[in-house]
This record gives sequence, C-alpha cells and structure tokens, in this order.
Amino acid sequence: MSGALGREVAQALRRSAAAAGMTITATVTAERGWASALFEGTRFSLTLASEGAEFDGWLATLPEADLPLRRCFIASAEVIDRTTPGTARVEILAVAEA
Repeated sequence: MSGALGREVAQALRRSAAAAGMTITATVTAERGWASALFEGTRFSLTLASEGAEFDGWLATLPEADLPLRRCFIASAEVIDRTTPGTARVEILAVAEA
C-alpha cells in the first residue's frame, strides 16, 4: 500500500461529504503499515476541514460510513481530535482484500 492509497482514502472521504451536501478538505498527514495475524493494511491519519454547519453531524456518522476503495476496505474510521472548530483529525484503517 502506498501514497496512492492515501489519496484514494482522502477522495473517498470527500465523496462521502459531498453526498451529505458539503465540501471538505482531506489531507493525509501520516501513514504507517499495520498487520494482524490474518490481515495487512495501512493506518492513515488525516486532517479534515469544512466551513459547513453539517460537518459535526457528518463526523458523527463517519465510523459507520461506507467508504468504498479499490482492492481494500475500510476496517475502521475514528475521529481522534475535534479541539479546533471546523477541523478534525481522523484515523482510517484500510485493509487489503484477500
């Protein structure tokens, strides 16, 4: 998995926000390999930002959101930090499909 996957994750987040009627910026700030006994993947840290009032509501749905990717799936999506209004730090775990 590579930087291309990080761009795909950011794009999936932007598409999800657009479907909710808002525009966000999504910037990958870090990525690191992840593995369990059965799976391999990549954990991405991203900074999201939006001026829209819908941002908080959309963030609340993020852990259950369907974020389709090619060749992998989102195993978890978690909001890590919401201390600054209009921004959020999230972590996304993308796992390779077997």
